[in-house]
Amino acid sequence: MDTTPPGAPAPSTARPPRRHLHEIDVVRLATFTAVIALHSLGSVAEAEVGTGAVLQLLHFGRETFFVVTGFVLVLTGLGKDLRANTATLRFWRKRFALVGLPYAVWTVVYWATRLSGASPWSGQSLGNLLSDLVHGTARYHLYFLQISMQVYLVLPLLLWFVRRTREHHLAVLVVSAALQVVWFVLLRHVPAPGGWAQNLWTSPNQLLLTYQFYLLLGAVAAYRYDRVTAWVRARPRAVALVVGAALLLDLGVYAVQVAVGVDPLVAAEPLQPVFVLWGPAACLGLLALGLHHARRRRPGPVATTVGEAARISFGVYLAHPLVLTGTLDLLGLAHGASGLPVALAVVIAWVCTTLGSAALVELLSRTPVAVAFTGRPRVARARPPERVGAGS
Repeated sequence: MDTTPPGAPAPSTARPPRRHLHEIDVVRLATFTAVIALHSLGSVAEAEVGTGAVLQLLHFGRETFFVVTGFVLVLTGLGKDLRANTATLRFWRKRFALVGLPYAVWTVVYWATRLSGASPWSGQSLGNLLSDLVHGTARYHLYFLQISMQVYLVLPLLLWFVRRTREHHLAVLVVSAALQVVWFVLLRHVPAPGGWAQNLWTSPNQLLLTYQFYLLLGAVAAYRYDRVTAWVRARPRAVALVVGAALLLDLGVYAVQVAVGVDPLVAAEPLQPVFVLWGPAACLGLLALGLHHARRRRPGPVATTVGEAARISFGVYLAHPLVLTGTLDLLGLAHGASGLPVALAVVIAWVCTTLGSAALVELLSRTPVAVAFTGRPRVARARPPERVGAGS
């Protein structure tokens, strides 16, 4: 919903909206929910064709993560002059405190869960911790924070580039998408070379290069946000067609791989060329749903729940593997061990992990260690109403 009054001149495309974007809350909430569902499914189900098909669809959460990251950072940065050294330093200090500190803390937490009785002070244990901090390998999801910190470093350059190429954004995105496809083809079908370049193949998740298209797409969307939202609102059928076509293409690519003998889980691995289409298309569909929610939003339980879920979503992302592991161990759900129907076991793991992670983050967000564990400032306690004396 535009904030420009009727009849007023159209705002500059480079000026960020002056309101809370409730539609982005929906995108963020759906993304984190999909990520937890993907990890729950991968931990509970066996390597079957149906499992792989659902995994193939749920991978959109990874791409949407980075689209939203680029969007939010550029939208915020457009209102600031990060060309000044002091402004850049203030930005880095704030962002690295809110992401770098949780990254370090959760790295230690997940490293500790893997000690299995070994001394944390042994040379091997401390070496593993150092490696986890450097490579983001303490748990399978911490690469996202490493990428985020890389984006923070290059944000002044990204803002300059988006402004500089404002007359050629479509061409820029086409070239970026083509480079992304080439990179994914190399990762998936070309053997790793020798020497230092081998690291590009063995650790692609930790490289900004691996997600450059999605970040740039989010950055351009932020710069042209009014135009993007106007297009989405005016063309719901086109949005549905794009999402549907990309979904069918995504499943079609998976089906072809399985048909020629590729293992279902290998066929559903992340970082595939088809995700250059499916990820942004899914993000477009979520934006349409978010705009629908924002237009119809009224104060009440639904609005409050969506807003609060979006607020704690980063903390939930950080904590959910810990809660998922505890859920699997407590209920015996890992890889068909429970004897329950797979779909039911996945839903139980997903719901328990989501609710358990949310409860843990809500608890942590009210403690002095809120920033360290959730990346958000501590939630202030509500003050009790003052009592009015009888003689006043």
